[in-house]
Amino acid sequence: MKIYNPMPEKTRQNEITEADKKRSLKYSIYDGSVWGIMTGFGDQYVTPFAVELGVSAFVIGLITSIPALFSSFAQLFNAAATDLLHSRKKVILVCVFLQALMWAPLALIPFIVPQEYVEPVILLSAIALLVFGGFGGPPWASIMGDLVPKETMGEFFGRRNRIVGAVTFTSILTAGFILDIFKTRGSALYGFSALFTVALIARLLSFYFLTKHVEMPYRSPKSAHFSFLQYLIKLPKTNYGHFAIYLALMNFSVNVAGPFFAVYMLRDLNLSYAEYTIVTVAVTITSFLTMTMWGRAADKFGNKHILNVTGMLLPLVPVVWLFGYSVSYLIVIQMLSGFVWAGFNLSTFNFIYENVRPTKRTRVTAYQNAINGGSIFVGGIIGGYLAIHITDPWIFKSPLQFLFLLSGILRLLISLLMLPRIQEVREVEEPRIPIIPWRLGLSRSNLGLRPIFYPIQTSQPVRNISRIIREAPEGVSKMIHEAPDEVSRIIRDAPEEALYRLKVRPKSDGKRKQTNRR
Repeated sequence: MKIYNPMPEKTRQNEITEADKKRSLKYSIYDGSVWGIMTGFGDQYVTPFAVELGVSAFVIGLITSIPALFSSFAQLFNAAATDLLHSRKKVILVCVFLQALMWAPLALIPFIVPQEYVEPVILLSAIALLVFGGFGGPPWASIMGDLVPKETMGEFFGRRNRIVGAVTFTSILTAGFILDIFKTRGSALYGFSALFTVALIARLLSFYFLTKHVEMPYRSPKSAHFSFLQYLIKLPKTNYGHFAIYLALMNFSVNVAGPFFAVYMLRDLNLSYAEYTIVTVAVTITSFLTMTMWGRAADKFGNKHILNVTGMLLPLVPVVWLFGYSVSYLIVIQMLSGFVWAGFNLSTFNFIYENVRPTKRTRVTAYQNAINGGSIFVGGIIGGYLAIHITDPWIFKSPLQFLFLLSGILRLLISLLMLPRIQEVREVEEPRIPIIPWRLGLSRSNLGLRPIFYPIQTSQPVRNISRIIREAPEGVSKMIHEAPDEVSRIIRDAPEEALYRLKVRPKSDGKRKQTNRR
């Protein structure tokens, strides 16, 4: 297959100028914008389409998990394909073109697919969409890493993501109201068909804009060739490996509940498509409004600091779904979700660029996506199994809320366990916030445990709170590791402490000398 490549002759001769790079970054924003249209009209409505067709919760879980498994398997051959073609851009263009065509089967379901074949067609289409979309991801990330200067990477991707978010928000909103119009006329399935047709056209436009990209000379030295098994063996031994494990575990915990939020809103809360759309776009609009802020903060304070904050806030995102059911409440909690996920996604995306050499970036990103896909598959399967076997809502409105609670608990445990193991890799500015000492200890004044942290008097309480959140993973992890020694010391020193309390009597004014053992 010959790929259309309209690059100027000097580009093909590896004479790429700064103007060429800037032009490519401009087209990258155009590509991201039409990708947002595809997402808003297509990706966001695959699950509602399945709900409209009466697909069970377990199959909806499969629609998320099975494609992730196939995509993760395909990622293992990504670097080999790039080496074979000697071009990352060719891999991207083939994948984008094929992904665009995969919207056609979904659009044709209401017209030509018999009812008994609906579930297989949806599942196979979802697999193809994710496989082709995911396969082009690592080469694209590698090319962008060559084009964007490291010192402004956070700001650029923050601005790009904000633009993409605005387009996605507009697309979701427009698609939702179009769908609601079709539903009021009794033809909701034809409305979905129209949306998926728009998604197909948008992805073809994305293909066109990607042809305008320049590509730095692709060199893959022998040192950059390593197997997936070698990659897995090294994961526990490196800083990037700890990050990769954390990201995989977080993907698992998220997808225990992730596929079922749409089911919960449409089936259990009986939201209309217009209400569902408004709730959904709250995430997108909050993300693009805060993305630039997160990008600048990441450039200034480091991606690890942003990862700390968002990693400790992520457990709240599914848990808050347990406490309210009105549309206004759902909008508020979706705004929280958009704020947190914007920072988390940006920091994880940038962290890969900072920790991986350009020559290894395509292969490492592909392998990272492979283990992420496997984690998504396992999480979706477990969530789907629990969704059909937990039938008693207990104190909740829906049995699906058990999955939301479970997901929140898993996210918290994973962040507490893994975030302290990840280190910042570049010199960044420390936030001007007083240091809060984290420790667990024995106080002679009361023979008890000290607080987890000592609040410091400050005229800037908001910054103090943000410091607490930022240092939470390290602090709690240190507390857990030191707890056995502290408990042993308490038991060992108990007799001495008891004698001390018998010998020392408070003065008549009731005051005792306090000892600062910090």
